[in-house]
Parts: sequence; structure tokens; C-alpha cells
Amino acid sequence: MLRSLQGGDDAVPSDTWEPGVEPPDLYTTYLTRHHTPFHPDDPLPADSPTFTFVVPCPASDLPLLADTLDSLGVQSAPLWRLVVVADSPAPDAMWAELPMLRWRAVESAEGMGAALAEELAAVESGWVSVIAPGVRLAGDGVEQLVRHALAFPRWRLMYGDSDTVEADGTRRDPLFRPDVNLDLLRSMPYLGPCLWVEREAFAAVGGWGECGEAWRYDLALRVLDAFGEEAIGHVDEVLYSVPAGREEGVDEPAHRQALAAHLARRALDAEVAEGYVPGTWRVVYHWPRQPRVSIVIPTKDQADYLQSCVESIRAKTNYPDYEILLVDNGSTQPEACAYLERLRAEGVRVLPYPKPFNFSAMCNLAAREASGEYLLLLNNDTVVLQEHWLERMVAYGQRPDVGIVGVKLMFPQPPTVQHVGVILGLGGIAEHPYLGLLGLTDGGYMNRALVDQDLSAVTAACLLIRKSVWEEVKGLDEQAFRVSYNDVDLCLKVRERGYKIVWTPFVVLVHHGSVSQQQEAAEPAKARKAQQRFGKEQEAMLRKWLPQLARDPAYNRHLSLTHRDYRVESEIVVNWDPRLPTEKVRVLGWEQLSGVIEYRIKQPLEGLWQARAVERSFIHAPGVRQTRIPLLVEVERAKPDVFTASAFLELSDHLETVQQVRELAGIPFLLHLDDLISEIPRQSEVYEHRNTPGEMKRVVRTADRVVVTTEPIRAAIEKYAREVRLIPNYLPGWVWNGLQSQRRVGPRPRVGWAGAMQHAGDLALIREVVEATSGECDWVFFGMCPEELRPFVKEFHPFVPFEQYPAKLASLNLDLAVAPLEVNRFNECKSNLRILEYGILGWPVVCSDVLPYRGAPVTRVPNRPDAWLEAIRARIHDLDAAQKEGDALQQWVREGWMLEDHLGEWLEAYRFGR
Repeated sequence: MLRSLQGGDDAVPSDTWEPGVEPPDLYTTYLTRHHTPFHPDDPLPADSPTFTFVVPCPASDLPLLADTLDSLGVQSAPLWRLVVVADSPAPDAMWAELPMLRWRAVESAEGMGAALAEELAAVESGWVSVIAPGVRLAGDGVEQLVRHALAFPRWRLMYGDSDTVEADGTRRDPLFRPDVNLDLLRSMPYLGPCLWVEREAFAAVGGWGECGEAWRYDLALRVLDAFGEEAIGHVDEVLYSVPAGREEGVDEPAHRQALAAHLARRALDAEVAEGYVPGTWRVVYHWPRQPRVSIVIPTKDQADYLQSCVESIRAKTNYPDYEILLVDNGSTQPEACAYLERLRAEGVRVLPYPKPFNFSAMCNLAAREASGEYLLLLNNDTVVLQEHWLERMVAYGQRPDVGIVGVKLMFPQPPTVQHVGVILGLGGIAEHPYLGLLGLTDGGYMNRALVDQDLSAVTAACLLIRKSVWEEVKGLDEQAFRVSYNDVDLCLKVRERGYKIVWTPFVVLVHHGSVSQQQEAAEPAKARKAQQRFGKEQEAMLRKWLPQLARDPAYNRHLSLTHRDYRVESEIVVNWDPRLPTEKVRVLGWEQLSGVIEYRIKQPLEGLWQARAVERSFIHAPGVRQTRIPLLVEVERAKPDVFTASAFLELSDHLETVQQVRELAGIPFLLHLDDLISEIPRQSEVYEHRNTPGEMKRVVRTADRVVVTTEPIRAAIEKYAREVRLIPNYLPGWVWNGLQSQRRVGPRPRVGWAGAMQHAGDLALIREVVEATSGECDWVFFGMCPEELRPFVKEFHPFVPFEQYPAKLASLNLDLAVAPLEVNRFNECKSNLRILEYGILGWPVVCSDVLPYRGAPVTRVPNRPDAWLEAIRARIHDLDAAQKEGDALQQWVREGWMLEDHLGEWLEAYRFGR
């Protein structure tokens, strides 16, 4: 099956993780790779709103205020005002001189609240926010807010993601929040300490309010009640940092008062009870009726599990009106058959299903026979623990806005979490977070494992649904999802019709977990058949629900889809919000084990970003000599206009990933071909990993467009490529123009070569030359030096990271550079990149007389030792003439081979249907 289609534990590795502890360095790595998509010259519309920040600042907090002011002073969008309400006079005249600043002094700290309310009421337009002293806005924070306000005109209140900042500027503990989530908001004030409210909406809901320390929470609930959930917008970027030690606390009585007022406005008969951890609550709903519930239990054999399940229901359930319907899939074990007969005699309905196992069909059969107003799907390997379990589930389910209710499930031994909801996209399709990682009382990320919340899906191992909703969505899909993902599909169908999927930790059952499927997996023939079926169901999910799987509103696009523990995604850091409109081309680049990505992907995209033509993000390799294979949902989550990669040696192994991106997500694939990788010479260390001509054809045929460096490569592939564009290698001026290489710095002329490990055959051409001239010049090798040459080489410099390469190359201070190349098919297709790098530094060049180097002002020689010796000696013994050759080559490079002068070619290559 396709690797990026894999679900289950094959796709989501077992995490070694301590609850509440962020894996080391992931957020630091994320921050180094995250950058604003906005260019400093990106225009903002003339009607862009202004954001007014009001800061209550007692005298003791004045030192913190400087950090807030500094962060506003460097905003990419100057559409802000800062109002400070303080119990001390302004510390500087600028507060009276600059139009974006205002200082409101009050006589005492007691008067600050009233003054704050007056200043907020006085704002005439735009958006308002109250922030604490020391809060630091991200450099593009205001611009993010402005562009989201313009893109979503129905928003009336915005909140964002945040982190904590130490005094030395170190940032940690990011809070990547979900989108608006009614039941989570009723459980805790998760929106954070910074809210931005549209001025007219602020006035319409009564402004500041009367809930004291809980005023932000109260304000959010009032906006929610007045304008609806669609008016609450989430900017899923880290918009601000809160100073360490200054995190906002929760005033329990005030917050509970605000929540109770919200419930009263909604005319809900409910009370606010304590949650499992401080700062959280549980809403207990009261209803005048207790409608009948039909508990549906599919089963086959497994008498011990079934008996434990049924008897626990009978012993524990205090709900007055329920029935049990068993759907028997042809039990044959004597003890199971005997138990089923006993249940029949006791009045329990047992419905036969004598066909191949089809969980969906079995549940649909029971639903048709059920007499209850609600259906409760329950696995036969579950055990009820609490007398109030069904009562609590029905209490949530009776809300008109709720379609499905799910609960917490625990493994029996060890007692760890089995189900705290389902995250869409996790593992490639949808998976359980924290599987086996949390104990019963562990809260996990933001304590979300211990609070009510709305999710996109829950498991059918214990799922309550109103029968009318079940019928509205036509129950489970027994054709496409016979065994797997039927519950996720059901939840998505229900959510699509506007109902909520509520998950609660206040109902807990034991779930042994897929006992029947584990037994099936033990038989090889059945296991193969099950895997084939599973693959088809995975593909069906992708074809039907890919956009939804890629962006779960109950999760966050900056959190990992390959780990279960809510960790930060640091390998695929997407630097744009796919929801924001843009005229720029959004490009997602796939980083592979090749320096080609720098010249062919990263540098051209950087130049295009500087020219305000593209936004770019990358799939980064997790480590040295590793390739990060993206899940299809990860690419879809980024929603690029173009997916791009270079034709590295392993790409033929990953074509299925690329094909999914093209066929299922509809994202064009742009392939970069820098070498004819099917013709790698035998002397190369990567020869054994070469692509065969057949593999090369498959790679090229997968691409919507191939961009090549040379005419010979184009000629070699154009007969089987959809489209080929020729764009030579160019040098980025922002990297190379500032570099200086000194001449004549040694006692003897410095002659050198730079290159990677695959050039053993090329360097063999000059072995005799190096040996013969080692007494006349100092040989300098960078990157690779064969052992047989080491005795004759003055200096050897090992590889450096690519970002250090240009400066390191310049520091060699050569008087002459050499570029030997064997005459073979592979080298005839190479580019002149080595000549460009040497030339931009002003070095004269002696090189092999091969096609890539023709046309440049260099000295080309046949690959004979005598010719090489003659050319090298002529230059090391006449450095003045050599210097002139170097100057001429440098001018040639600067006049025709600088990237900035050819960005138009690259932009057209990335345009598909624009």
C-alpha cells in the first residue's frame, strides 16, 4: 500500500514522551524555519483597519512596557495605536509628540479600571485589544491581524497562538490553539490573554463588561452569543509572546459567573460544576425528558468479553430507559452461543448477521430494528465503570446543536488512554492522539484530555447519536467503509450538516481494543486480505474527505500529523495561512539528499520572494542523509499552488507520494533535473544508487513540468516528458557579490579544486599533474581529496554546511582554479556551475574541454597530463596574466549569470494556470 496512505501504528510511531514536556528543540527548530510570508513592500489596501492596543500599566510594570513598545515599533504594518493607562506620568516626551501613542495618567491604581473602560469606549474605529505590559507582538503580528480581518469580514473577535518569552529573549512553550470550539470555551478560557475585538461589535455587546478579572472571557462569550460562532476568528500563527512568570491566571468565581451568564443568555437549564483541574469547568445540562436509548453491540464469539460488557451495562447503568441489541456475526464457539441463547431468554434482542464481517452493515441492521430515540454504538470488548455514564452522554446528546457524543476510553492494563477523540489527518487519515501515552488523570496539551470539547470525530467503540440524525446521514457506509473509518466518515457527514461532535472525559469506559481484528491479523491469509481491504478504505477516505482530513479545526496546522503527542511540527513549517488570498505563487519544496535543492529550488524561490512574486515553504529532512517523506494530508494542509522537488536518486522510490499529490490533491508537480541521473559514471560513489533509464522515465513522466539545466538533458528527456523548460544555473548576488577572495597571499601560487565525493574519476585525470607541480605551487582541495593525492596537497578543507560554502570557498584565496571532468555522457549533460562559482570570485580557470565549459572565457584543455601541465604552469608563472583572465571571467559571470537578472524565467516556470 502507498506509504503516505498508511494509517494505524505503521504511520504513527510509538512516542517516548513525558506528558507536559515538549520534546527538546522542536520549537526552536520551528522558529528558525518559520518566517513571515509578507514582504516589507507588500501593499495593504487603503481601507485597512487600525488596531488599538490599550495597556493598563501600574508603575511597577513600567520596565516591561518597553518590550511591548519595542515590538510595536518594528511592525511590518504600521496600522496600530498604543494607549497606556498608568498611575504615573509619561516617562518621555514622545508620548505627547507621536500620533500613534497616548499616555493616560490616573491618580491611583484604583482608578485604572474606569480609565481603561473610557479609553476603550473612545476608540472610534478599527479593532481594540487590552494587553498586559511586557507582551511582545510578533514582527508581522499587526499585519497578520489586518490581513485576516480583511479576508474574513464576518469576524468580530480574533484570537491567535502564543508562546512564553524569557528575559533573554528565549521563546518556549507554544500554545497552538484550535479554531473556535464552543464546548472547549465552556470548559476553560482557552482563547488566551490577548483578544482583538472589532470596535462596533465591542460597543454592541456592552463594552468592558462587569466580570472583573474574567472580562476577556466574558467579552468572548458575549460576542459569541450576539454574533454566532462564525464571528470568532482564529489566526493560527504565534502572534505574541507573554513574559515568563507573567502568565494570566484564572479567577474561578468570576469566570464561572461569566459562563453562567452565557448559559442563561442561551436559555439553557444548566449548572457550572468543577472540572478535573483548576481553571476548568464542566457544564451539567438538565432536560425534562430521558428518551429511550438503543445500545447496539456487534459481536462474534468472544463470550468473556461480551459477558463483561453486557453485565457491566446491567449492573452500572442507572439510566431508566434503554434496550440492548446484539448483532451476532455467526458465533460458533459453544460458550458464546450458550450466552447468546441465555440473553434471548432474558428478553435481549439478538439479531443474526450471517455474512462476512461488515461493522457498518451490522450497525445499520440494528439501527433499523432499534426502538430508541438515540442509538449508542458500543464495542463488545468495552466495560462500563460509572453508573451515570449513559445519563451524562444523553445530557450532551439532547442539545439540539449536538449530533454525536464520544467519551474517554482506557486500556485495562496498563491503564492508559485509548481514546480521547480522533484527530483528522493524524497518521495520514485519522488516528487517536495520546494512544497509550497518558494516564487517566493526565491532561496532555493544554489539559485537553480532561475537558469537554468539540472534535471532528470520535470512535464508534462508544458513540451516541440521535436516531433522526443517523437517518439524515443514512447511517454508516457499508460499501466504502465496511470495517475501518466508518465512524470517522459518519462524524464528518454529521458535522457537514452543522451538528457538533462532543467529546467528554466525564464518562470513562474500559476498552480492550480491536480484539477480533487482532485475532484475524494472526492468520497470514486473513491478514493479507485485511490489509488490502484496509488500503481500499484508506484511499476511499482520501478521495472523499481529503480537504477535511488536512485541516482539523479541533487541532492546529502547526502541530505534527506523524506523532500522537501534540508536538510542534518542525519539519514541514508552512509560512502562509492557506485561507488568506494572494496573487503570489505558493510553492512547497521537498528537501532531499542533494545540494541541488539550494541552486535549483531554495535560491530561486528566495529571489522570487524578494521580488514579491512567491511564498515558499519546505519539507525539511529530519537528519543527515535522511529524507522526510510527506503524508498526502501534510501537503494538502499546506495547500501550495505547486509542489516541487529535484530528481534526487531516491525519488523513484517515492513516486507514489508525488502521484497522490497530483491526482488526489490536484497540486501540480514541478521536477528539477540538474544531472542525467541514469548515466552516473562507474567511478562515482553513488553509482550503485543510480536510476535505471526505466526509473528515470517514470520519474520524468510523473511531473507536470520538468525544469532542466542544460540542452543535452532536455534533448534526452523531452520525448517522454509532459513539458520541459530550460533554465541554466545562476548565482544569487545577495550571496556572492559581497565575498572577497585575496590573491597572492602565499609564498607560492595557490591552485585549487572544490567538489563533492562523486568526483573520484574526474580527479584521477589530474593525479600526475598535482604530483608534478606540488613543488611549484600550493595545492588546495576543498570537499574531497583522494588518499593518493594527500602527500602532494598543501591544504585540505572538509565539507561545510551549504550555507557556509560560498564564504568558505572564497577563503581559499586561490590564484588559479581547476575543473577536470571526464568525457562521458553524464558529464556532457552537466552545467557550468563550477565555472560560475570560481569566476564570481575572480579566479582564472583551467578546465577540461567538455561541452558544459564551452563558451566561457576559461582555458580548456584535453584530458592529457601534458596539456594540463602546460596550461597550469603558464599561469602560475605569470600571475599578472592569470589575474587578467580571472577578471575577465568574473565580469562574464556578473554580466550574464546572476540570478536576479533571470527571475522572470523562474516565475514563469512556477506558474500553472495563472
